[in-house]
Amino acid sequence: MESFINSIILILPPFRMGYLFPGFPLANFDGVHYLAIAQNGYTNNMRFMPLYPLVIHLVKKIAFFIPHYWIGFFISLFFFIGSIIYLIKLLRFDYSNNRIRIIILALIVFPTSFFFLTVYSESLFLFLTVASLYYARKEKWYLATFLGFFASLTRIVGFLIVVPLVIEFFSQHKIKKTHHLLALLFVPLGTLLYAIYNYMRWNNPLLFIQAHSQLSNGRSSTSLVFFPQTLYRYFKMLTTVSVSLWEWKIALLEVACFSFAVGGIYILRKQKVRLSYIVYTLVNLLIPASTGTFTGLPRYIIVLFPLFLVFSSIKNRVALISILVASFILQLILFLYFSRGYYVAQVPMLYCIV
Repeated sequence: MESFINSIILILPPFRMGYLFPGFPLANFDGVHYLAIAQNGYTNNMRFMPLYPLVIHLVKKIAFFIPHYWIGFFISLFFFIGSIIYLIKLLRFDYSNNRIRIIILALIVFPTSFFFLTVYSESLFLFLTVASLYYARKEKWYLATFLGFFASLTRIVGFLIVVPLVIEFFSQHKIKKTHHLLALLFVPLGTLLYAIYNYMRWNNPLLFIQAHSQLSNGRSSTSLVFFPQTLYRYFKMLTTVSVSLWEWKIALLEVACFSFAVGGIYILRKQKVRLSYIVYTLVNLLIPASTGTFTGLPRYIIVLFPLFLVFSSIKNRVALISILVASFILQLILFLYFSRGYYVAQVPMLYCIV
């Protein structure tokens, strides 16, 4: 038994410097900041939106005997299960049960979907956006607005859920019900409230946005960077940085995820998928991808559920199974490295070569 354990340890990557949370790898990197906010409030980590750490903080007051990091994990698990339930309900408006099973499976085994079970806000954000769209399809606009408001408190791009909601409103020909349309204007209020908090606390309402450019990862928060320039940066990285370095592999993953997202949107448009779904995917891709880097993109796209509709259109069963199995194996590998302190959704500035 001891020799077996030793053989496993030998194939594990060595621990690496990073934002490691001792004894609980599901809280590495951004999870450290979410837990710090939940325990101590905001200090210099204002770039993280408040809802997820606030939920951890509130649950901790009830379950005071449970460590913060376990509370964060169970919150993520709870909302991920809720996301799957609402996603199934949403997809049933348009797709067969067989296609839905493939879509859900593709989402679960996607290489970076392990982030849904980490102390990150992905599962909460997916739940809020999917549930908001579901109630929009049910024409329950106040509930859709309520959930959209909380989505705008969860991620910087959360307020953009208002765009597909407005599209849904007009697609259902309810032009005369202007009070429902006006209600949707409350969706971005969550982001506005956090901006007001930034102004009151740091005298800068946009500090939570500008702080992203201080991460030394090449991200611009003051101007848009066009895709060709960003792709050129990655071309230089992939052709000048040593292939043996972990950063080279992550740069390749980021380009692959960007290509998957762009190709997925093209396929969705070609298949005439619901316009609100396409726009939801497009606007949530454009913002992070226009900052001069694709860092974080492998994680950001897992909440763009329409992209996973693409997998259900693969007719060749062998090809589909092969893709899903390969995706799951890659997920295990990436999680293994993430748990040992390796970046999976970021690249240090050293490799953001212009």
